Amino acid sequence: MKDPIGYVAIHRKIWTHWLWKDKPFSKAQAWIDMILLANHKDEKVPFKDNITEIKRGSFIRSERALAMRWGWSRSKITRFLVLLKNDSMVDVKSNQKANHVTILNYDDYQISRTKSEPVVNHERTSSEPVVNLNNNVNKKNNVNKKIFIVPFLGEFKNVKLTEEELKKLRKKFNDDGTDMWIEKISTYIASKGDKYKSHYATILNWKKMETERSKEDTGWEGINA
Repeated sequence: MKDPIGYVAIHRKIWTHWLWKDKPFSKAQAWIDMILLANHKDEKVPFKDNITEIKRGSFIRSERALAMRWGWSRSKITRFLVLLKNDSMVDVKSNQKANHVTILNYDDYQISRTKSEPVVNHERTSSEPVVNLNNNVNKKNNVNKKIFIVPFLGEFKNVKLTEEELKKLRKKFNDDGTDMWIEKISTYIASKGDKYKSHYATILNWKKMETERSKEDTGWEGINA
């Protein structure tokens, strides 16, 4: 039997699909998730009070963050990464804070790009003319419309953050800190209801309150209703 040839494009919107929220993940689902997590280009990002360069095909996540994403135990995460490393599928550099994971042969899983062609061109599909038409027709209606997305935490669908807001939070709190605050506000909204005009501003305010109360050493343990 010959190896399959060609690509099937998988958009990161799959993270918000109800099927993707079914946990625990299978090993195959976790592997696909790792490919989706990997950077498509080299990028410098703030992480744990340092500037870290994440190369194309790499990503940084703690075992805690991956365990939360996949519904696994941290020990299972460790065994899985070792398994992939032994099969020459990934390279993993770990420390006490996080795992720096590199997908080996990352380009084998991606559509080939020319050096001169913008990345955005390769993210388009055959539905592009329809999308462009809709954008042109509804341009006036969409000027002030916010598109809310939580790309790495699709299970928290009641949290409304724009892509730009999420990026700002990751700069402030790093990945684990951002995930924690998104999970916290999601849990609060699920139990108390959504009374906030801006979830981004609320997270910043909660973090500020926590910092101030921590300094005062009042023993504050959470957000009071």
